[in-house]
Amino acid sequence: MNWTPSAENIRCAALLMLLILALPPGCARKQPPGLRLEENLMRVSLAVARDGTVSLSDDPPRFGRLDVGPILAEEGVVVSAVQVLERAGQYYLWADGFRNVWEVTPRPGSSEAGYRALPLSARPLSGVRLAHFGTAESICVRLDAPDHEPWFISPEGKLHARCP
Repeated sequence: MNWTPSAENIRCAALLMLLILALPPGCARKQPPGLRLEENLMRVSLAVARDGTVSLSDDPPRFGRLDVGPILAEEGVVVSAVQVLERAGQYYLWADGFRNVWEVTPRPGSSEAGYRALPLSARPLSGVRLAHFGTAESICVRLDAPDHEPWFISPEGKLHARCP
């Protein structure tokens, strides 16, 4: 069976397509509006236990401990608390007397995390405050210190004088 469209069928199909295209935008299916989500910030001051660990949380559903002993040893300080900022799954640590801000990156599928120093100063600093800064396109970690211009850590983990 071989079917060949007639001129009338072609005209009807073309008219139907024009009617569909001419529908007002309100008649088309709309996506529901998006929800604003900023899930990349948690800044807290956490007590350092005698064994060099901090408790990220003891309340369900979030549990966790972080061993900051190696960081404290590298900084050469004894502190009672560290400032922790969580940004998009990474942690940034600071305490008075540090010369570096520390980036801690959890290793997926493991109970370990990598860490690295981002040098700020040759001398120990105090009063540094970690904060979230930027737009959805460029979310930075901002570090403010007394008598110093702010530092910014880009989403790529580089230290800058401004948020790129």
